[in-house]
Amino acid sequence: MALRIINTSTELSGYTQRTILDGREYLLRFLWNMREAKWYLSIADQTGSPIVDGIKVVADFPLTRRIVDERCFPGSLIAMDTSEKGLDPGLTELGDRVVLVYDSVTEV
Repeated sequence: MALRIINTSTELSGYTQRTILDGREYLLRFLWNMREAKWYLSIADQTGSPIVDGIKVVADFPLTRRIVDERCFPGSLIAMDTSEKGLDPGLTELGDRVVLVYDSVTEV
């Protein structure tokens, strides 16, 4: 198992970042839903073509386990609660108390 922490912003409530996973570039879009007080993640390929939209970011759960699109990375993204309490990230906690971790299958 090869774990890699994906850097995320603790200051913005909505943003897109380019991230390389297993040698390919992806666009990860993070949006804070104020009404639900939850983060949502969308993933697109390097051209911006959507792979999946609106995954609710929950702690300690493989966020991408149900994605079957062959354009998606082979590993898994997990929002890991470093406090070990299993709490979902608040507005300023994604990238702080809760870190986004990529579990690569290429080195397993």
